[in-house]
Amino acid sequence: MKLFKSLFQRKIIVGIHGLANKPEEGLFKSWWIESIKEGLSSAGYPDARFRFESVYWADIFYERPQHPDEKNPESQFYMEEPYVRGNPEAYRGFRPRELKRRFLDFLDDALDRIFLGNNGFVDFGRIADIIIRKLYYDMHLYYNGESSLPQYRGAPAKEHIQRRLEQALRKHRRKRIMLIAHSMGTIISYDVMMQNPSLKVDTFITAGAPLGLPVIIKKNNQTAGHDPYKNRKAPVPGNITGRWINLSDLDDKVAMIYRLKEDYIPNSNGIAPDDRIVLNNYEYEGVPNHHKLYGYLRCPEAAAAVYSFLKGGGAEKRRPFLSRLFLRVGMMIRRKRVL
Repeated sequence: MKLFKSLFQRKIIVGIHGLANKPEEGLFKSWWIESIKEGLSSAGYPDARFRFESVYWADIFYERPQHPDEKNPESQFYMEEPYVRGNPEAYRGFRPRELKRRFLDFLDDALDRIFLGNNGFVDFGRIADIIIRKLYYDMHLYYNGESSLPQYRGAPAKEHIQRRLEQALRKHRRKRIMLIAHSMGTIISYDVMMQNPSLKVDTFITAGAPLGLPVIIKKNNQTAGHDPYKNRKAPVPGNITGRWINLSDLDDKVAMIYRLKEDYIPNSNGIAPDDRIVLNNYEYEGVPNHHKLYGYLRCPEAAAAVYSFLKGGGAEKRRPFLSRLFLRVGMMIRRKRVL
């Protein structure tokens, strides 16, 4: 049992959230965990234990978190979409809409020709910043500004945010890490990995990622030290040693450019984005949100990736027989306890 416990402790899931204000850190972390557990259960996988650490950064931009007692829907502290369980029946027979997929592919190709061609804008950096500022204010602050909160002034906001993820990855550097990043969290993760090549990530899962947008590809090339005017593709961080799985719902406006494999050059480990079109089934009071974190975390594709990481991953590559043996023994013991 001690060896089984040691194998379990050598793996951890680290999650980093996206834009906008969030619930209180402890509550939000519990909703991450419940969503992952819900996905594992709905997909029919055994009850798998896992360790999870949340990288929370909403407090760098917001003086207090969302709260269920806030009644004003216009308030930044209003909890508009809490965690609720989804309907697993929605996944039955799911197939991406072919017409929608073709339209998004056409849009992707058109944007690439306009923004990533060698004869692009004269001052693309300034125009990219304008686009980002108009679409996503928090993203603009990440790239160009400081927090308005006094305790975070004196340094760019992105330094405070990146430091939190860097500290989490450094803390668990002796473990196999699955890094799950949602929305803006995918950009933060990319930046941190490119700037800290010694911090290894076994499995990288991006959900609702804007990484395919030309303005972000340009920014990522700048982060990588590449000429953003000459490189149409950005490099995959060399930190990723196992897999990069990219989850996108075609109705998610943030992730509408979903074909990351075409926009990123494989790293030295041969890792390239593995694009998966999924169904984000989040719905609250009859209103769907195809970008919501909880819907991505519990989709069957995410559950399969999490279970594969927990069951196998790097530990099996080094000690395949012992890893499988003690995993099976542990599962048998848990079944006997249930019986």
